[in-house]
Amino acid sequence: LQGVGLTGDLVIDVPAWLLLNSMRMESLQYVKLCSQELTNVWKKVALQELVDDVHKNTKKQEGQQAAGPRTTLRLQRFNGHQRLRDSIEQFREVIGFPVADHVPVPKNYHDKVSQLVQQNTNFAAQPQDKDRIQSVMARLVTATKLEADAENKN
Repeated sequence: LQGVGLTGDLVIDVPAWLLLNSMRMESLQYVKLCSQELTNVWKKVALQELVDDVHKNTKKQEGQQAAGPRTTLRLQRFNGHQRLRDSIEQFREVIGFPVADHVPVPKNYHDKVSQLVQQNTNFAAQPQDKDRIQSVMARLVTATKLEADAENKN
């Protein structure tokens, strides 16, 4: 128990340590849940755009004779449509973890999330999406501030 007065009595010190660690884990889970809520805003918009495109192209293909294999025709609609490609990118998970050749300067978590919000503003054009993002960001600020304050006390 760093920064906290030890009583010397293991019956008290061990449960106190367990309780503090449990509270830290709950805090980390809450921050992760907020991050997932943010990405859900963007993914919901991206999914709707992809579904709308499928419906639009299904009707278009029903009215035309297939000049080639249907798969080829379906894939061709992505050529020149950056918005559809960006929508698909919302669901891709990066499988690599590049390691820098220097020690990186630690960034505040709020700054990292703010950068993500800036990168995905085109997927949050509706007022209710913007309100949701502001609400989640406010909760993240509060949660990370409380965590930082708790760390500084230790």
